[in-house]
Amino acid sequence: MSRGGDVSIIESLISLINQKNLMERIIRIGKRNAIYIPKEIANSLNLKEGDRLVIVVKDDKIELIPVRKPSKYWAEISPEEVEEVGEEISRSLGVNS
Repeated sequence: MSRGGDVSIIESLISLINQKNLMERIIRIGKRNAIYIPKEIANSLNLKEGDRLVIVVKDDKIELIPVRKPSKYWAEISPEEVEEVGEEISRSLGVNS
């Protein structure tokens, strides 16, 4: 495909993305296949240096999904509380522990 064809495809994609109110940027792959997330996108997703991302490859697309820490509610449950609730469920189901 010619360079002009590539440009028209990119312009069409950008137009489609803008219609759907999505954020897009064209970036380059750097040394050692590194990609850099533009600052405004990282800020909008509250991504910081050292955060982890899951990379999903499907067909010819790459998706990056931030790995978020568990919410404070999960962190506030002690192992004893989990065990107690498990025992209550077992009793209610008539399961001997």
